[in-house]
Amino acid sequence: MRRVLLASTLALAAALLAFSALMSAWAPLGGWPNRIFGEPAWYEFDPGSFYVAAAHDLHFGTPALFLGHPGTPLLLLLEGVQRGVYAFSDDAGLSDAAFTARHLPVVFLASKLLMTILHLVSFAFLFAFARQLLRDELAAWCACLGYATSLPVLHYVSRISVEPLMMICIFASFLALWRWEDLEGKGNAMRARLFAALAGVAVATGLVTKFNFLVPLPFLLLLEGALAPRAAGPGQRARERSLALLALTSAAVVTLWFWSNWIDWILFFSFWSGVPPLWNSATRIWNLWPAPTAAGVLPLAEFAFVSVAVVGWVDVVRRGAAPRRRVVFVSLFAAYTLVVFAYRVYLERSFLPFHYFVPAAGILTVFFGAATARVLRGLTHSLPVAAAAGALWLLVIHGLAVYATVDSRLRDVAFYQELRPTFEWIARLAPQQRIGVREEVFEAREFASKVASLHTIMLPAPSAKAGGSSVRHEFESLFVPVPAARADGLTGGIFVAALGTELFAVEVPAAAVSP
Repeated sequence: MRRVLLASTLALAAALLAFSALMSAWAPLGGWPNRIFGEPAWYEFDPGSFYVAAAHDLHFGTPALFLGHPGTPLLLLLEGVQRGVYAFSDDAGLSDAAFTARHLPVVFLASKLLMTILHLVSFAFLFAFARQLLRDELAAWCACLGYATSLPVLHYVSRISVEPLMMICIFASFLALWRWEDLEGKGNAMRARLFAALAGVAVATGLVTKFNFLVPLPFLLLLEGALAPRAAGPGQRARERSLALLALTSAAVVTLWFWSNWIDWILFFSFWSGVPPLWNSATRIWNLWPAPTAAGVLPLAEFAFVSVAVVGWVDVVRRGAAPRRRVVFVSLFAAYTLVVFAYRVYLERSFLPFHYFVPAAGILTVFFGAATARVLRGLTHSLPVAAAAGALWLLVIHGLAVYATVDSRLRDVAFYQELRPTFEWIARLAPQQRIGVREEVFEAREFASKVASLHTIMLPAPSAKAGGSSVRHEFESLFVPVPAARADGLTGGIFVAALGTELFAVEVPAAAVSP
């Protein structure tokens, strides 16, 4: 059984990684809207380009250029990716910012592969979380399959966002807490405190990853820990419990202080508290009905999944298949995330922000796995038959989500084909070369905005820092005006439809090239 489950898990991981690698290589970046069933959804650069740009200019003790959610751990990882890509490059004579500006597709490809790996890591944490809660490996495996093939996860598996890191922190927080409880019950106080501290580290890291979803989790963890069964005597158990809770709180505070070296909390709260609903046209009530549209695809694709999960939750609680206290606290957190999701849907009158469903899906899928495993065991004792039945069941549950994701990515690929020759041409420029543009075109008012739509390094921060991206500066400084008389004599140019003009490779004086 374990060998089959392991082989299936590895096959799923390889398929997702291959899908992400292909789609990311064929369409790494751009300013188009991701289309779902042909309708525009979130723009390709939101929030990936924001995080990539801010990661490049990350400095300890200085708030990041992008406020994010805040997403600070992701910024550090993306910074590492960029430094690694630059370290293994062979473009001598270019600074890291200049290299990144000239090789944006490579940087985005590496960043998107990182995101896919983080998703795979989140699946591993989900497996451990479900197995610890249900004490059932088959149910944990079914839970991972249900989550990995859900629409929000599939859609974001090759996009740069904080969701996988957020889920890792959520699962790790509960796992560390439960390990603390188990060790304390066995009288292993020192190791119990260590895991209590790890729970604090995980929950604080989650807070600075996506604050609005993780804000109640520290209080839920403390409450669950305080109500956990105690095995020692009255005096000893009170002392050990207090020390463990102190370890959790102290670790969380220290971790939060560490991450806050990259966060301006005052600006963060003032900005996000004043953001209005984004989709002014999404006031039509029919956007809330299941439909093959960008606004209605989530309920259409996930109705069966959620229904099975709810049935599984009732069955688990009724049978006592998992510790009820743990189920209660996990369910309370899931209920909070559903409230946040429902509020966002209410603001926009649309299910389009379905990434807000990710944390609830991560919890619901545990009970989806429990229900699926029970049905498979009741159906047959033959492993091949169970595997075939499980695959067919998953196709019924999430076949539409798979189709919608593949279709969306193929549309992205079609959009990028127009940009690919331009980025490939820029990557071939020698360090001393720049991009020549006819002077009258360069000085036109709309040219700068067209260049911005090409690199998509745009930071929606509410301060002057938004324009301080060194990558954006390097990319835009590649373009230099060429007088008409000189331009007429240049050859080997490339016409760029997105800019509406022809570009030329021109030499610049050595003194003007910044190493």
